[in-house]
Amino acid sequence: MSPSLFRQDADDDGSPATGPGIRQQNDTADEDRARRRRRDENQTVSVLGSGLTIEGTVSSQGDVRIEGTIKGDVTAEGEVNITSTGVVDGEVTAARLVVAGKVNGSLAATDSARLSSGCKVKADVSSPRLQLDDGATLNGRVDMGGTSKAAQRPSTERTAESSTGTEAKKDVA
Repeated sequence: MSPSLFRQDADDDGSPATGPGIRQQNDTADEDRARRRRRDENQTVSVLGSGLTIEGTVSSQGDVRIEGTIKGDVTAEGEVNITSTGVVDGEVTAARLVVAGKVNGSLAATDSARLSSGCKVKADVSSPRLQLDDGATLNGRVDMGGTSKAAQRPSTERTAESSTGTEAKKDVA
């Protein structure tokens, strides 16, 4: 039998296929699974259940899954996942954001943000990468340039010209 370019799942005798190509694929898959397992073991996922309402600030060093309601700001070093039953009234800041529920406030992601089908977002979104699925609703500004919040705010100092032709600074705050 001549060598084949196609991958065999089993040898002719029914035993699992062997060979350098098959072994290398299995080793790579095993390494990927081990790497994901180590990452998952080190990553804490905090779940805020659907019957839970929190008023105040929520912060986490890991991931956060929101199924209930939060009236306040949410900050996480990992991912914030707002499920279809989740509601947040406040600022949400994380490395990665996935929104399927409702957000009123602002969203800021350092890595990526995904607005899933069925979500209702009334917020400004800041993220270097944004995925907006069909059926997602977004009412707000989008910043994908990585500018800071301070740079987005309008200046509280405006220059106005007086009737004498001289400039005067006016505080509008």
